[in-house]
Amino acid sequence: MKLTFSDYLKQQLANLDDIYNPEYSFVLRITDFYNLLCAILDEDISPSERHMVNAALAYLVSPVDVIPEDIYGARGYVDDIYVLSSVVKYLCQDHLTLVKGLWSGGDMDETLNLCYSNSRGFLEKWNLKDKVLKYSGLSDLGVE
Repeated sequence: MKLTFSDYLKQQLANLDDIYNPEYSFVLRITDFYNLLCAILDEDISPSERHMVNAALAYLVSPVDVIPEDIYGARGYVDDIYVLSSVVKYLCQDHLTLVKGLWSGGDMDETLNLCYSNSRGFLEKWNLKDKVLKYSGLSDLGVE
């Protein structure tokens, strides 16, 4: 059986010693965001929105990012989930029905707000929010 990236990501998360630390446990929802953004690529969205989705997915799959998982464990996914949730939040402005229809991770509003606010809070505390947006290519596309 072929391993999907979503399955690979779940395995990586399960192998982190600090993944069940309540402070970072929200990153366990990262596969929900990954699956959603992959599904959105099959939908009718604008070229700039497609660019945002692709930028977010590229940031996630890249082994090199602002906070590397192999060095920082669960904290290393904080920047990834921030990028993913920021793009989902942006897409909800014009495509709420579509996004909710494709979401498969339980209560989308609660999960989105939790992941976005927690990850943004950490990145702001660490003075890395703007660096993450710039590195991911999203700062020029209106994503916050």
